[in-house]
Amino acid sequence: MALETLDKQQLLAALIDQLEQQVGGMARRARDVAASATHEESRPESDKDTRAIEESYLARGQARQAAEAEAALQMLRAVRLRHFDQDSDIALAALVLLQDEEGEGRTVFIAPAAGGSRVELQGHRIHVVTPASPLGRALIGKQLDEDVELLAGGRSRSWSIIELA
Repeated sequence: MALETLDKQQLLAALIDQLEQQVGGMARRARDVAASATHEESRPESDKDTRAIEESYLARGQARQAAEAEAALQMLRAVRLRHFDQDSDIALAALVLLQDEEGEGRTVFIAPAAGGSRVELQGHRIHVVTPASPLGRALIGKQLDEDVELLAGGRSRSWSIIELA
């Protein structure tokens, strides 16, 4: 696969759109749970009834998640895309094609937030990693044709950097 044919602007826009949808859903759920927690039917029927307290904890947790997702969205909107050539060190906004020892390939985009997300673009699945993730930490500063090794689930896995854009 030629990474240079992938449009990073499209990739970033798709990632932002995906996160915007998640933020909208989280905010709706937080409002719904908050309304439920303060609804008349949530009043305790006895001193042992903790439904309202549990719902208020849930509402706070969901509101916190929505705020964190909104912060991630702001970080993604601030990303400055750049081109990486064969001599570049991997950094934020790099698109990297990795290959493991079995020949399995994986394309990753290094973003400041939304790690763990996946974006389908031009028929390719792109995994989003952050510099704080184990794979992101291993990749930052590396160059084309270098290897990274990760220990996951008690198993060591080696990846070769075979393309960079």
